[in-house]
Amino acid sequence: MRRLRLGVRPGGIGTDTVWALGVETLTLAVGVLSFALLGSGLGAAGYGDYVAIFAVTGTIGTVATSGTGLAVMHHALREQADVTVVARSLLTFGTAAGCVLGLVAVPIVLLVVDSVGVVTAAAFVGAELVAAPMIWVASDLVRVRVGFGPASRMKMLLPLSRALLLVSLAASGLLRLEVLGPTMFVLTIAVGVILLATSARIVGFTAGRGRVVGAHARSATLYAVGLSALAFQNDGDKAVMSASVPPAEAGRYAAAYRIVQFGLLPMGSLLASSHQRFLRHDDGVAGQHLARTIRYSAVACAYGVVFAIATATAAPLLAGVLGDDYADAEWTIRLLAPLVLARSVSLFALNGLLGLGRTGVRTALLVGGAALAMILYLALIPRFATTGAVTATLVSETIVALVAWMLLVSFQRREDAPS
Repeated sequence: MRRLRLGVRPGGIGTDTVWALGVETLTLAVGVLSFALLGSGLGAAGYGDYVAIFAVTGTIGTVATSGTGLAVMHHALREQADVTVVARSLLTFGTAAGCVLGLVAVPIVLLVVDSVGVVTAAAFVGAELVAAPMIWVASDLVRVRVGFGPASRMKMLLPLSRALLLVSLAASGLLRLEVLGPTMFVLTIAVGVILLATSARIVGFTAGRGRVVGAHARSATLYAVGLSALAFQNDGDKAVMSASVPPAEAGRYAAAYRIVQFGLLPMGSLLASSHQRFLRHDDGVAGQHLARTIRYSAVACAYGVVFAIATATAAPLLAGVLGDDYADAEWTIRLLAPLVLARSVSLFALNGLLGLGRTGVRTALLVGGAALAMILYLALIPRFATTGAVTATLVSETIVALVAWMLLVSFQRREDAPS
């Protein structure tokens, strides 16, 4: 009962997880809103162009955005570095990385989406790669110094403001990509400046740009490479399926995967809310990171088993929601259900490696897992189609989880050994 009370108090893991789930749900809701407004206003082709733009910026921009935010937490919390130095260094690095990556992203967007001009492409890219780092740095500094709840409320401002922008442009008949891009760029800069000023006031640092510290840049890059590898492993099977099997079968597999992926939302929220806890390191406390990982993984195991059983039972209903064309997805949903268990357990072990200061090892494991997954996709999907995709996905996820735990135990023993 005491642990339960601590979990639901302000700043407790239960409360923080609810905030993380709120951010995820809000982001999902804005995605649905954009689909409803852009899909009807621009048609399928226009909405496809919109999604393609964000697919390019999301893949290329992890260094400037999510990598920068995670590096803020790593150095301000685990390394106990000066907040002002960390903030200025990573703000400069994130903005510079965004500008450099933008020069790569804009030509790719113009190549992939031939219906937009240079100004529109540059505006979308600038919003995601140049303006967004301010939001990540500001919110994650608040997360380190004040708590996850206030940081989550800060992160909610961008999707809320973008939802208001979409509704305003739709109501005025101006919802076109060439209008949405520049207005979104200006809006993102405004939100970033507001949040950065708010963070500076709350945390107590002097906002501004400063010299990039090499260790900060390396951390941001390592985090970004790991996240990109995880995304590559997550989406590679759909790409190979699209190239190897009839479109209908590829669509059924993608739909089944998406349904199962929704089951990762609670664990993703717990992972996000607990991330900073894994970065705490107390000298002289034996087994601390392994013990912490076991506690969170026990929750993940219990949830994963319950989810797998519930999904297997409800598979006919879930497949029925998709429509008659997806009737065969029922079998695929059942086969993919253990993915939630394997992914959740591996991600908590990977965070345990962060607590031990093994960021490079964690990144190498994620890259290796993505490479293994892609090899299995290419080997199994052309021959066995859906069965091959499911097998490759579960095998690669299981191997990553096992190796992550082996490394965690090994490095924890090395950490505890007398010097």
